[in-house]
Amino acid sequence: MVLGSLFSLIGSFMTYGFGQLIENSDILVAEKNADKSEAARPVETINDKIDTLSKWKQQGLITEQEYNQKMENLK
Repeated sequence: MVLGSLFSLIGSFMTYGFGQLIENSDILVAEKNADKSEAARPVETINDKIDTLSKWKQQGLITEQEYNQKMENLK
């Protein structure tokens, strides 16, 4: 009876530990997949940013002041 209780206690700790491993591996896989999706995005160069800002200015989406401020931030 004593050994059964002891084995039950040890078994429950082992089951809990296995569950924690499974949870943590799910988290790691999700983080790894998120990193891959970020790496798959193309890197936007400064020229691309300048072109985008120019288009926004021409379309009236940003003001002259906003355009100049963002251009200064790029330098």
